[in-house]
Amino acid sequence: MKKLCESILAALLPPLLFFHSLLLHGTINVSNIKMEAITIKRITEAELAKELREQYIKNPLKSMTSDEVRDMSADDLLDMDYFLHEFDDLDDDDFGEEGFYIF
Repeated sequence: MKKLCESILAALLPPLLFFHSLLLHGTINVSNIKMEAITIKRITEAELAKELREQYIKNPLKSMTSDEVRDMSADDLLDMDYFLHEFDDLDDDDFGEEGFYIF
């Protein structure tokens, strides 16, 4: 029994010492993926409407003029921008969700 314990210890000791030295020196790479911190700036609807208004006044849609954009309410401007970019996410096809589809 003593020889069995000694042989198990002899087999496990080198990997354990190697792992312990890696832990102490901090050289273990768990993953090759680089993590980036993403900071999200909170913005109010009024600030967003102001930015969108400036954007659409500088570069109005083909069907609108800068004066029409200037006269739009903040809610109308936000709604317009939402519906213009509603399906921009190509990964989300919304297929099979609520709605009526004609094929």
